[in-house]
Amino acid sequence: MAAEVAAGDDANPAKVWLLGASPFPIVPVPVSPAVAAWGLGEGESAVVSYALDHPGAETVLDDRAARACARTFGVGSRGMLGLLVLAKREGAIAGVRPYVDALLAAGYYLGDDLVAAVLAEAGEAAP
Repeated sequence: MAAEVAAGDDANPAKVWLLGASPFPIVPVPVSPAVAAWGLGEGESAVVSYALDHPGAETVLDDRAARACARTFGVGSRGMLGLLVLAKREGAIAGVRPYVDALLAAGYYLGDDLVAAVLAEAGEAAP
């Protein structure tokens, strides 16, 4: 995943953080042949493979096929919206709605039913 982020726009805050302030080392991850058979992207394959090699690790994946792959191998997974709900529960953010609105404004596709379910899980009213 690091290579995908690093190849992106220099103004991307994730790239700036990853290449500068990130406390996490970037390490190569060999892709498991069983994961490679799923035909996922390079980053998603590396994430699932890493989790397989580190029992108890949970993946962060938004790609539907990658999440299905992770589930098949018994690897926990959550997406960006799940992270927002967790961040609210942990007190890191006051609400999920502003972030959902920002994602929608940026052109990220989120179905109405998904948005309503996430907001309900976060204890927030849907529009």
